[in-house]
Amino acid sequence: MKDIQKRSNNFGNNFIAGITKELDQLDKELNKDNPDNNVIDELEQSLTECNYGIKIVKTIEIILGGGGPAMKIMYTPSTNEQSGSVDILYQDWGTEWTPAELSTEQYNQLWTYCERYYPEDLIEL
Repeated sequence: MKDIQKRSNNFGNNFIAGITKELDQLDKELNKDNPDNNVIDELEQSLTECNYGIKIVKTIEIILGGGGPAMKIMYTPSTNEQSGSVDILYQDWGTEWTPAELSTEQYNQLWTYCERYYPEDLIEL
């Protein structure tokens, strides 16, 4: 197994173990006849602040072909809160999704296509 995979697994396992412990403590406190609101507040604060930030990214995935090879467009429209992006990706059996290297003109054409036919209002949360 690759070193990065081991590190990712370790991080994920440790994070889940930590929040599981806190969620269990929170459930126990909430189920008491006289729950301690200070303990509840501390646990809820810990659980909601255990990250560097939250970002909701709305992405449209346009499948162009499946199987091997497969192609897709990943399009994130621009909003007031975030700049958008668009990539056309290719994958064959046993390979990673790989973005095509596009010229500026090609990128702009892809962007125009996505903006015109796949507007942001297609995405619902």
